Amino acid sequence: MTDSIKYIIEQVMSVRGGENSAWIFDKEGKIKDDVCCVDVIPLLGDIEQTSVIIPLDELEYNEEYFYDNYDVADNTYNYNCNISNDICFFTVNDYTLVKIHLCGDARGNYSDAFVIYNDGIKNFFEYISRNFDDDLLGFKELNEEYNVSYYALSEDVEIYNNEGEYITTVYEIERDEILKENRDRV
Repeated sequence: MTDSIKYIIEQVMSVRGGENSAWIFDKEGKIKDDVCCVDVIPLLGDIEQTSVIIPLDELEYNEEYFYDNYDVADNTYNYNCNISNDICFFTVNDYTLVKIHLCGDARGNYSDAFVIYNDGIKNFFEYISRNFDDDLLGFKELNEEYNVSYYALSEDVEIYNNEGEYITTVYEIERDEILKENRDRV
């Protein structure tokens, strides 16, 4: 448990890059150019800058209490979200405990937890959607004629032509797979 999101960011970055990194990252730990997903790091930075982070030892309950008594809990893994590292959360009253998935099996391998005051918004996904929507949007060029947009809390990847006209929605995050699956449209 930590009250420093900087430490959480360090944990996340420590497993990126190199030979054992998740396939979406290059050797430097950045999301590959041909992968359509939103990086969790800017979101964490903005949460640290604008949210009230509560040290767990200042609360009347511990980390296990969140796991056993939550009002709302969820994980981006459950929705195949377009985000670099899955996020799980547990909300009890006005506090939300958050953990970031580092690597491997989504049933484990999470960062240390941090707790935020949630302003009465029990669902952390709703909280970040309301407060950090710009951090959740992604946009890339698919090829010379088409672009894709994607949202961190959804599995949808939408294809648009250069005039901004919607073409279709796909559920792939690799550029080559999107092009292969949609040969007749793009």
